Amino acid sequence: MRDEILESYSNVPKLMEKVAIFGALSKDELKVVMGSMTLKKFEKGDTIFEQGGSPEYINIIEQGIVKLIHEENGIRTEVRSLEVGDCFGETALLGILPYTVTAIAMTEVFLLQMSKFMFHNLLKVDPKLFSKFLLNITREICRRNSSYEKILQHNFD
Repeated sequence: MRDEILESYSNVPKLMEKVAIFGALSKDELKVVMGSMTLKKFEKGDTIFEQGGSPEYINIIEQGIVKLIHEENGIRTEVRSLEVGDCFGETALLGILPYTVTAIAMTEVFLLQMSKFMFHNLLKVDPKLFSKFLLNITREICRRNSSYEKILQHNFD
């Protein structure tokens, strides 16, 4: 298991260069952010977090597929399927809101996770880096919301 995780970590620097929330960060800044993250393995079928739960992590898929499921009045709806490089959980964490979906590992999944403690600690350690990182996360949330708005508009036209 430890060797799998170490082997998986070798993909992380390449992955981080492609993830939007790490855009415009220098290599040194990426190292600081990476040092604030852990790699966690989930088995197929594992629940990563549950709808209504308290947000604990910003998650980035290093390997595998995650489905986001919303349940209301006993009806389960697949909201989105996420793959390598996708980030999730950040909106609830920043908004201090309960999760609006349940995240389920559809395959073996490795997630890079930054806890809310480490996220807030980044402000103390490096305020400039925290500001850049927060701006990147906010931009990504805005892009995602814009694409959802287009989908909703199209569905109602």
